[in-house]
Amino acid sequence: LPGDPLADPAHAPALAVELRRTMAAAQNQPGSRPAESVVFLGTSDRWGRLAASISEELRLPSDVVDPFGEVEWEDRVSRDCTESFRRFAPLVGAAWDEATSTPPAFDFLHPRRRPEPPSRRNTYALAGLAAGLLVLAVMAASWLKGGRVESEIRRLQANSRTLDKNFEKAEKTEKAAQEVAQWIAGEVNWLDELRWLSEHFPQAEDAMLTQIKLNVNSGRGEITLDGVARNVESVGELDRGLHDERHRLAGKSKSESGVKPPYGVQFRSTVRIERGQ
Repeated sequence: LPGDPLADPAHAPALAVELRRTMAAAQNQPGSRPAESVVFLGTSDRWGRLAASISEELRLPSDVVDPFGEVEWEDRVSRDCTESFRRFAPLVGAAWDEATSTPPAFDFLHPRRRPEPPSRRNTYALAGLAAGLLVLAVMAASWLKGGRVESEIRRLQANSRTLDKNFEKAEKTEKAAQEVAQWIAGEVNWLDELRWLSEHFPQAEDAMLTQIKLNVNSGRGEITLDGVARNVESVGELDRGLHDERHRLAGKSKSESGVKPPYGVQFRSTVRIERGQ
């Protein structure tokens, strides 16, 4: 510098020029950022005026910081040695870089050596960690999904066994219901049939029953009559009376041997009751 800018404000522009060069050199370093402000270490009003002048020249915020503002001095002489503050500027910058893990902007030991390219080891490590976490996440998701699927399979199997038991019970119930329905469909009201037979049977002096059988054959009711009659004409009258729209004479036979008076003919007649009538 041509002179001390603190003693003579006319030298402040020369300081601004040097500051521009320094900021341009620092900004060209890999990973650097543009300067955002200028900080002066000092306490007197002269530093304040210098900071205002530099801020106007560089169009950047400028400030004055007392690096020993929090220090308790043992004597007033040491506290008033403000001219020594400027010596601590490099130390403060180095301490700041160390605190923020920032590499030095300049290699003062090897000023001509090209800076080494930034290491990508951390990037690769983070990528490997992310890939590992992704694999673990996929495995965990597959395990959880497999567990849910297995649980659902066990639940469905239990429901299937329960339904099988219910199905077996339903089959038995349905079979019993079909048998009941079949029985009801072929059911014969024998009291009504006996009443019908008494209404169509000849008088006692013409015929008499010795045996009557009531049964169901192939879903149809049958009445088998065994008895004796006074003569063949009485048997014919009986056969004609056992036939109508609901009853059909399915078989008949007669014989005149072994009959005691006053009856002369032994007979057997089978009457079939038509279904659904």
